[in-house]
Amino acid sequence: MHVLIVGATGATGRLVVDQVLSLGHTARVMVRSKDRIPKHWKSHDHIEVVEASILDTTESVLAEAASGCQAVASCLGHETSLRGTFTPPWNLLADSVAKLCEAIRANEPSEPVRFVLMNSAANKIKDLGERWSFADKLALTGMRLLVPTVRDIAKSADHLRLKIGLEDDTIEWALVRPYVLTEEESVSSYDLTSSPDFSFVPPSDARTRRIHVAEFMARLACEDAVWSEWKGKAPVIRN
Repeated sequence: MHVLIVGATGATGRLVVDQVLSLGHTARVMVRSKDRIPKHWKSHDHIEVVEASILDTTESVLAEAASGCQAVASCLGHETSLRGTFTPPWNLLADSVAKLCEAIRANEPSEPVRFVLMNSAANKIKDLGERWSFADKLALTGMRLLVPTVRDIAKSADHLRLKIGLEDDTIEWALVRPYVLTEEESVSSYDLTSSPDFSFVPPSDARTRRIHVAEFMARLACEDAVWSEWKGKAPVIRN
């Protein structure tokens, strides 16, 4: 299987690439500069590197990057800084999802392509019955109005849930919603649930290792049984 991974040089994306390789599949990585890729990727027989910026590249280049891939994994995210939060591109995630979906469609694949999107447990999904208190709703509404990255996270998920939906012949999707991310490198046990078990403010022990997100995303992309269980859903992953 070929898996296209965008955001591949990010903190989580690198781990997703390695997990896809560990499962015996080929990772096609899209990076803005080949200078940023780890050394061990350069000599790996099952890594293909596409040098392009997803927001700046043409539709034809993006379609070529997605061609022959049975799955796409997006690990894109905004920088966790004031600059990353309040300066463009404010629609990095939503625009990237939209462009990738168009690229997949342009290739007219014979079988639906799996789209795995890293999202956030703080993103409430109304049609799943995820209800928050009135105070939490006010807080979320305020953050979506005032914080572009929060709005972008929701819009990226909405593109797959509402614009692609569950009956599309070309694209199937799953959202992966971690809690607060931590950097431990070892894989231990983790829990998967259909919805967050907290309101807007997570408890102090709500943590998810990046490596757990990476392993789960890779398994979604590559393993039929895992995909069948979670496609069209937005599982929450927690240590």
